[in-house]
Amino acid sequence: MEAKLGSRPIAYVTEHSGLLLTVETPNGDALTTLQKMVEEEWSEAVRPLSPVPYTVGDDGRVVPYGRPQRSSRVGRRCGHSRNPAGAGCL
Repeated sequence: MEAKLGSRPIAYVTEHSGLLLTVETPNGDALTTLQKMVEEEWSEAVRPLSPVPYTVGDDGRVVPYGRPQRSSRVGRRCGHSRNPAGAGCL
């Protein structure tokens, strides 16, 4: 999948009726901003599922998006999302 897109896909399933797809970029600020928006959508959803980002692993399976270093803003956002959903980034 990464070879076709040029970078790893990232998917969010915040509620039962939607799927948000994006790709990994070198700019961590973009993912941080998106994570904030996703958390808002998830918290306001009528039938919420998860604010956790998912990607495709090396074996082709869907897995939680790998957590960046906790010191980065994205890592802190990802860690924050782990608690409300009861699941989280690796």
